[in-house]
Amino acid sequence: MTGQNDIAEERAGQKVGAGKFGDAIAALMDAYGNQLFRYCASMLSSDEEAQDVLQITFLQAYDGLEAFERRSTFRTWLFSIARNRCLDRIKTNRRHGERVTYAESPPEQSTEHEMTDPKVNQILELCLETLSPMARSAVLLRYQSDLTYSELAAILDEKPGTVQARVARSLPVLKRCVEENGLTL
Repeated sequence: MTGQNDIAEERAGQKVGAGKFGDAIAALMDAYGNQLFRYCASMLSSDEEAQDVLQITFLQAYDGLEAFERRSTFRTWLFSIARNRCLDRIKTNRRHGERVTYAESPPEQSTEHEMTDPKVNQILELCLETLSPMARSAVLLRYQSDLTYSELAAILDEKPGTVQARVARSLPVLKRCVEENGLTL
């Protein structure tokens, strides 16, 4: 965890301790809102749905903040909520016969791993869609959100080795798909 995340965790913890739940959520939104949005947008392939899920995530976090026992970081807890809400949305869309399609423009990213070629982004999004929602979630949390396998295990409620194996099995599938679509790695 970076120093900036440590500060955000500390600030939110102090606000919760003082009973200032609204201020705590505001601090968490400032610290993790963009990361959560990028994750949700990649999972759902829609900025609009990602925004809806992000709002639901923070509302659910607000409702559960008083009972939060700090067995994990706020960041891990928020990603766990977001992941579950994204999976719920995917199931709902499938139940209603809606096919999730990728947004015309990928979500903006402010990391050093930014992909600037829209064609590359489009192919990556297409290939991510070939993975199961569980595998896609694990890969995105690991590489886009830069979570450790221990953090992933806490979010997914699985052992770190299981999560690592799921990600490892997904990478050759993604590589093959990317290469079949004309990109070389």
